[in-house]
Amino acid sequence: MPVANLSVSIIPPNTTGEMLIPVLNDRIRKLQLMIGQSGSHGSVLYGSHAKRLGLKPAQNAGTIFYEVDRGYLSYLSDGNNWHFAGGSYSGSFGQRPSNLGPFDAGLEFFVSVPVSTYPWAGFSEMWNGSGWVYVSGEAQASYAALTSMAVVLTASEIGLIVAESTYLHRYQWQGSAWAYANGDTSQYTVEADQMPSGGIWYPCDGGSKTCSIATGTSTRSVSTQNWNNGATVAAAMSGGFAQTINAATPMTFSSGTGSTLASGSNLKPNAPSVANGGLAQYYTVSKWLRA
Repeated sequence: MPVANLSVSIIPPNTTGEMLIPVLNDRIRKLQLMIGQSGSHGSVLYGSHAKRLGLKPAQNAGTIFYEVDRGYLSYLSDGNNWHFAGGSYSGSFGQRPSNLGPFDAGLEFFVSVPVSTYPWAGFSEMWNGSGWVYVSGEAQASYAALTSMAVVLTASEIGLIVAESTYLHRYQWQGSAWAYANGDTSQYTVEADQMPSGGIWYPCDGGSKTCSIATGTSTRSVSTQNWNNGATVAAAMSGGFAQTINAATPMTFSSGTGSTLASGSNLKPNAPSVANGGLAQYYTVSKWLRA
């Protein structure tokens, strides 16, 4: 016999991850009240997802059903519908349930396994009654995978963070496109005495470099100025620059106005050079481009 309907609310489609917890707590409390009003604690059943769908809620009021083929997700019948009651499970992105409805709200899925079709993992999503909502974690994926993800992600998954492994940037899903996360960016230069840490960097050696872009779905070729000669670039590619100082040599003079020696001759000092004064062969810093 169906228990009284306490108007268990369906989670609004626009509910975000942070808002789900109090809504779900309220839903579970009301479901518990329904069981108490039924005068029976019902029974506990185990079986496949398909088996539960074949059971009529009206004939199983107060019954808890554990779906053994979906990570032991639990459902509770209020006599009118089967309501998701608890549990979560994991797998590849393609293994997320596709036959969910308003009474499945609150079901959490952890994308834990990258596969060839969906080569990303490392984050949790929750079904809000009409779509999947990003909850927590950072997806791990290659830069190329961002294009594939953009095809299957929806507006309700806004906020999803991806730490891509090609150029070492972090991207955030905006609901319809990618953008750099938390001020991350590319195609800027810095001066340093060795390759900067954190990310992929190119020496500015006059060549064209392949860089990431804000949308994450293609690349851009950036031409660099040759700030270093060949020997310096070779040193940079090995992880840093060697500072080589030439031995000091006596200053030389030539005829002309500039300095009067004891003999009374008018001389001027020659311009400094590697052979005249002992200058460094190479600068100890160079320019680097962020990929």
